[in-house]
Amino acid sequence: MNNCDTQNISDPPPNARQEAKVPSPPDDLGKKVFFLYPHSIIQEDLINEILREEYEVYFVKDHLKAVGIFKKYPNSILFINIDAVMPEPKWEEYVKSLVNDPSLKKFKIGVISYNEDENVKNKYIQKIGLPCGYIKLKAGVKETKDLLLRTLIINEAKGRRKYVRARCESDVNAKFNVKIYDKLLTGDILDISSVGMACRFDSNIDMPVNASFPDIQLKLKGSLVTVSGKILGVRKNEYDRTYVILFDPGASSFIKDKIFSYIFKYLQSNLEAEMKTVV
Repeated sequence: MNNCDTQNISDPPPNARQEAKVPSPPDDLGKKVFFLYPHSIIQEDLINEILREEYEVYFVKDHLKAVGIFKKYPNSILFINIDAVMPEPKWEEYVKSLVNDPSLKKFKIGVISYNEDENVKNKYIQKIGLPCGYIKLKAGVKETKDLLLRTLIINEAKGRRKYVRARCESDVNAKFNVKIYDKLLTGDILDISSVGMACRFDSNIDMPVNASFPDIQLKLKGSLVTVSGKILGVRKNEYDRTYVILFDPGASSFIKDKIFSYIFKYLQSNLEAEMKTVV
């Protein structure tokens, strides 16, 4: 249970008492990063490292249905595990079909494999000309991570987007509570990133901009996270108020990893639901 008393809610300066203008979310200019049939080293060892760098990552495990998703998000990056599902020559055909598809001319592809055959590597890099290259997994975890992150930087995977967010208003399992004036208040998380969230209290309370809360408990699909933060802005309408809360930048990596994990799982579940609609 969270604790916050009157001494912990800071009074804003006089000029901050007006209704704050909450900036609209920036355009999602970053690219989606797809891993097709990701190796276990990606799923178990490297995913957290990639998420910490604020990349929007998805795992895809159906190469046929995936094509429809790729066409829906053609300004994306794809890493293909050519060790999975079918022999390498079939993967060559698959890769070429993507490369030669005019609707995917902005789509950037790379290959990930334990295969160290230089002829295979050169085929994908030189003959086919994949912009995201050929990543050998036998180089080790650190080397693979460094190469992946370098590839994402070179191919501008972030764009101008600084933080990945989950717009989770429809998620009934994204809740928060905080104790204010000895009363426990609850509410819904509308969207969340590693640096803050937009939320709505269940009761229509009026809180000032800059009010701070040392103990906010987030409930993210069964995972409990306790953060501190302050109100950055508020948007009011006739029925309720939406608050933008900025988390304490000194939050531990443990806390941030839990938030990253929720964002990844939420976005992943949305993608999987979307894939079910692909013909």
